[in-house]
Amino acid sequence: MSRPKSRSDTLLGLAFGLAAVVLFSGQALVVKLVGDRYPMNEIVFFRHAFALVPAIVMVMHQGGLGTLRTGRFPMHLARMAAGMSSMLLGFYALRLIPLADATVYNFISPLLITALSVPLLGERVGVHRWSAVLIGFLGVLVMMQPGQNALEWGVVVALSGAFCSTFVNLTMRMLSATETAASVTFMYTGMSFVVFSISLLFAWTTPDLIDFLILASLGLGGGVAQYWYSLSLRYAPSALIAPLGYTSLLWMTAAGLLVWDEVPTAATMIGAAIICASGLYILYREARRR
Repeated sequence: MSRPKSRSDTLLGLAFGLAAVVLFSGQALVVKLVGDRYPMNEIVFFRHAFALVPAIVMVMHQGGLGTLRTGRFPMHLARMAAGMSSMLLGFYALRLIPLADATVYNFISPLLITALSVPLLGERVGVHRWSAVLIGFLGVLVMMQPGQNALEWGVVVALSGAFCSTFVNLTMRMLSATETAASVTFMYTGMSFVVFSISLLFAWTTPDLIDFLILASLGLGGGVAQYWYSLSLRYAPSALIAPLGYTSLLWMTAAGLLVWDEVPTAATMIGAAIICASGLYILYREARRR
């Protein structure tokens, strides 16, 4: 929007942003529920297949097929590779570690984005943000408790997923200079759908009707969440929307406790507090710099 954002615009943006976070959190619950019964490639296939529906709506709403013209196809491929890797690793981590832990480890992505934006995007990062990055990584160490616990495979998978998610955000920053949100979303979803359709030749378990509906909700919910998140950034500043992502820890902790009796450890909660505080401070400094 070119006009100044009113208070009603900001409230609407916050509502869309929070609703998107809740839907994104719902994806994790679905994967946790059915993740042991189906191959991971099949779960990700359903995520992209049914996400095509809201992606097409998004394209038509933002200008039609003309918005898909691009001269940056290699960058779209890079975004697809990073996105598919991030989703596979993130979903797989949900099989291996508690919901709250998987959520917190994903919170290190803003820290990695800040660190990698220097060599990859040529951005300048001051001492305040570098300090926040280092403190955030200290929070990761608190959660991992090196020297007391053996490094779990699930932690390695979750951290690898967060690393790939970082490259998703970096490639989207690069693409946003020339591409529309509808183009980026549709290109990623469409290309990923093709790749995972081929993967079904190697691993497939036919779901029953109930599980089919659950898997379909994974894609529809994810696609709608992506659309709502893009709408939230239209109505409210990103500095207000981004922190809403940290509320997912509340939903994940509650769901893990109620459904799977997962009680977060003291190390998880202390590490989460450090990581979230560091990420919020980075967002504050970036907003102030702009």
